[in-house]
Amino acid sequence: MKLNTHYHLKGRALKTALAVFLAELFAVILGRSSSFYSSIAAVICMMKNHEMTQQKGIERLIGTVVGGLLGWAFLELFIRLPYYKELFYPFMAPFGVLLVIYVLNVLNRQTSCMIGCVVFLSIAVNFNRSLSEIPVYVIDRIFDTTLGIAMASIVSALPLWNPKHEKKEE
Repeated sequence: MKLNTHYHLKGRALKTALAVFLAELFAVILGRSSSFYSSIAAVICMMKNHEMTQQKGIERLIGTVVGGLLGWAFLELFIRLPYYKELFYPFMAPFGVLLVIYVLNVLNRQTSCMIGCVVFLSIAVNFNRSLSEIPVYVIDRIFDTTLGIAMASIVSALPLWNPKHEKKEE
């Protein structure tokens, strides 16, 4: 492996760090219990220009909403069944993933499929709260993701660094 000893932090890296800072700061100001999802959204959504950042943010938000709502629906339908984990995880989780992919393809949002499936699984398979907490958890995930997307979008629009003057995108 050859090291790039001439690398310098430039526009996209600095904008990403600023978007994460703002996501973290707003999470504290808004009293969010966690800034994890907003910071991840800020990192994933920051692209080389504002238009691409906005597009990535829209993809992520749509995938988060569809995956979240379908994960919520699956929990509501199946969590009361005896042997939920034993039946749901191996049999129903793959069906739910297919449903997320199907819905997003019908909506012509193929680029949202990956995050939709991740959010679906994080809710339907990784849920360890009471049933009454499902709606709040789903809404929190959507809100936190939206916060990170908003920070990335705002920072990407700032004329802080001009990527046209950079030789390579980070």
